[in-house]
Amino acid sequence: MKLNFRYGFFIDVIVSIILLLIIFPIKFYVLFLDSSRATYFLVVVSSIFFVNKFQLYSRGDFYVFASFLFLFLYSVFVITINGAVDLTFIRISFEFLLKYFIALFFLAYFLNGWLGYKFDRLVKVLLFAFFIQATFIYLMLIFPSFQSFIFDYIRAGGLGVEIEGAWRLRKVGLTGWAAYDMAVNMVLPLFILPLISIKKRWFFTLYIYFLGAAFISGRTAFLAIPIIYFISVFIYLKYSYTPKSVRNVLLILPFCCFVVFSVVAFLLPVLKVDGLDILIEWILELFVNFIDGDIGTSSTNKLFTMFFVPEVLTFLFGDGYYVTSEGGYYMGTDVGYLRLILFFGVVGVLSFMACFSLFFIRLTKKLKFYACGPGTELYVFSFFIFLLIVNVKGSIFIDAIPSLSALFLIYNFLIVSKGMLDESLTRGR
Repeated sequence: MKLNFRYGFFIDVIVSIILLLIIFPIKFYVLFLDSSRATYFLVVVSSIFFVNKFQLYSRGDFYVFASFLFLFLYSVFVITINGAVDLTFIRISFEFLLKYFIALFFLAYFLNGWLGYKFDRLVKVLLFAFFIQATFIYLMLIFPSFQSFIFDYIRAGGLGVEIEGAWRLRKVGLTGWAAYDMAVNMVLPLFILPLISIKKRWFFTLYIYFLGAAFISGRTAFLAIPIIYFISVFIYLKYSYTPKSVRNVLLILPFCCFVVFSVVAFLLPVLKVDGLDILIEWILELFVNFIDGDIGTSSTNKLFTMFFVPEVLTFLFGDGYYVTSEGGYYMGTDVGYLRLILFFGVVGVLSFMACFSLFFIRLTKKLKFYACGPGTELYVFSFFIFLLIVNVKGSIFIDAIPSLSALFLIYNFLIVSKGMLDESLTRGR
């Protein structure tokens, strides 16, 4: 029994590292592609031998796939009629299909069909993959020498920031870049932790750990707190039986926020580490400004300057450009919804949002039968609401691919689990 436990733990660690490489695009110097693209291409190639497993898809799941296929074809159509030469969004929408519906499907089949993973175990190895990323964020922030060591092997993904010396604060984590999208990725564990039953002390520890990493990555993480708490109160009031995980959130989340802010305000200033003073000022800017009667920050004020109303034809059908020829924001705006409108118009935006709406609805319905208690599946749908709000700031549905990859892995895993169960029941008759 002891050997079995150790063997299972060893397998979980290996799987978590593999998931880390697949979910997060780590740019190793020795690889031409980032780890995410390299690994899921390998999965796609190996999946040739199991192509018949697509029959596990139900009709509703094919509708989700068809909506993303339509998005890809519509992107091609928009670029063609506009005579545009920017193929960025075609690549993005094609990778949606390749990664979300092929690579992650066969990875889910491998985990469930070959390794015998169950839902709780999958969520735990996913959480451990995010735990590894959070650990590197902490280590690279506190130990500049360790950060320099890591950059001997990976390329930083960001361009730096204007404040002198602050570049180091952004280049943390194994992707080499932590901004608003990494903040969104690091709060995802807070939304999926309530799906499984774990001891309260571990729940508390992990909540603090992920919350701190999310705040370091970006202040966008602040928006997740009221959403998580609101959905927890809603579940508590709606259902006669309140799952333990929901009660944990209601009790622990406020205290976790207090602990994290106490560490930022009182413990970090004690550490004599390059750039931490800038980080503290940056994290607390919103609260300092609020006390002074201003509810904005420098980043939100800059974002408001990027809003404009495009011409009627552009608004309806787009220009077919997502980035400029130099790789910058088309028409100089980073506003998420506006960037999508500029590319394929309001018609395309509605199609784009329909794809993810259908996905989150299907995932939420599937989780009803696997999550640890009634209503806990709503945490995943509330993450979708969080994304819709954050998309005002930037194209989060494109930038936060790690968190969406994790959710699509869960989605495909549930498809495979139910499909294989139905097959076994059919054979048993």
